[in-house]
Amino acid sequence: METLQLFDSLTEQPDPERSNSLERWPILRNLSRNEFVHDKTFKEFQYYYCEEHPDILVAHKFENVGFGEMVVIRTCWSSDPSIAMQYGGNLHRGAWVGDRLDIVPEVEFVAANKEGKWKDASGEMLAELLAVWESEYAE
Repeated sequence: METLQLFDSLTEQPDPERSNSLERWPILRNLSRNEFVHDKTFKEFQYYYCEEHPDILVAHKFENVGFGEMVVIRTCWSSDPSIAMQYGGNLHRGAWVGDRLDIVPEVEFVAANKEGKWKDASGEMLAELLAVWESEYAE
């Protein structure tokens, strides 16, 4: 239950008014779908997940995951579902296949999102990444 509460609190949209370093955190944007993943949310979740589970292999492997793995998971496409992994999801049918992506500083993202047209996909991405890592590195 604590992990779920932590997950929910970390996937809230960041408040730019309280942040004093908007340049620090990069944002992965899907320009085709107006979705974004906030690096700060992801890094905070990684930190707390690894702190909660210091003795399990999943936490050790998960602490090095970043935007690269996110992009791969969301942009893989194959007609063959065999992926040589334990994960049982549709990893071969990436939700972002063919979409335009970029990474921008938080300050640029905040300026472009004044109308609030972007959907925060950080929680969804975290859940998917964690499911893949837990299935692959379960002890």
